[in-house]
Amino acid sequence: MIDINLSCPDPLFDHALTLPEALILPADCDNDKQFAYQPIGTGPYRVAERQAHRLVLEAFDDYFGYRALTDQIQIMVFDEAAMCYLTPSTTLTPERLASHQTTLSQKLEMDQGAGYLLLNCRDGFAKQPAWREYLHAKLSSLQLLPRLAANGMGEYRLFNAYGLMPGWMHHTQAEQQRVAPGPTSLTVAYLSDHPLYPLIAQAMTTHLAEEGITVNTLALSPANYFSGRYSRKIDIWLGAMSFGERGQVGLFNWLGTHNLVLHACTDTLVTKIETETQRWRDTQDDDCAETLARCLVEHQMIPLFHIWMGVMATPDLQDVASNAVGWFDFKSIWHKPS
Repeated sequence: MIDINLSCPDPLFDHALTLPEALILPADCDNDKQFAYQPIGTGPYRVAERQAHRLVLEAFDDYFGYRALTDQIQIMVFDEAAMCYLTPSTTLTPERLASHQTTLSQKLEMDQGAGYLLLNCRDGFAKQPAWREYLHAKLSSLQLLPRLAANGMGEYRLFNAYGLMPGWMHHTQAEQQRVAPGPTSLTVAYLSDHPLYPLIAQAMTTHLAEEGITVNTLALSPANYFSGRYSRKIDIWLGAMSFGERGQVGLFNWLGTHNLVLHACTDTLVTKIETETQRWRDTQDDDCAETLARCLVEHQMIPLFHIWMGVMATPDLQDVASNAVGWFDFKSIWHKPS
């Protein structure tokens, strides 16, 4: 039994316990490199094999619910293939996938979230208003996405974001061109083992080099990234948030989970986050999320892109449907006999 004492009422606390951030993990899992590659959980599948581009899952007979219909799932990542959707199949080869010579039923959904740049307004260059205004103008999606498209990024199905959720219009382009306060070097941090972030960082490097600014990149593990452990060395965090079925309320969960926010935001903005979060808990008013998101974009965050995602299923598999985060329920799919 676990007793949890809250400092204030929270009618959605039970919902918070279902979030991925509330997983019960071994206390030393951050220091155990093997755990990230061979995790042990309570789901319908167990990790049988893990390689750089291949993951093998096997049905777990001691799962507390119904046994998975498919005995084994192999997940393979092909560098040459589009990565905005999954392509589940029993016969699809890497060659056919790369050439797209397949008959697939395609249905893509818009991800409920956005890629972003989080400026370090506490210890980084963005604590100076001139640099903050310059970075907001120079690193907008309108500035960066053409460079990504020129580097063959069309297959990722990215499109401009003007807010932290599709439909929010909180980021406006500067009316006049901003000039860099001076030549310098900036450090950009992103999650390691992610195929898209190095490409965005390269676009930022090329873009800022035009004005004599050098970009140093730092690829971090999730633990080091979200804890803000190297915050004094980092000027910009590159990342993405996806709220899925949580929708707008996912913003409060995201802000309340990661210490990164405390290391990047000024005390004034932290107080604003706490105030709006408490107001949302008291009123359950969805406007609280947009009000807070607008404040974050105006002072701290630069929305970069939204992405289309989904599942392209071949006819031999049944009950394949994309969920809110672009995956599907492995345990429910089954193979149609020929």
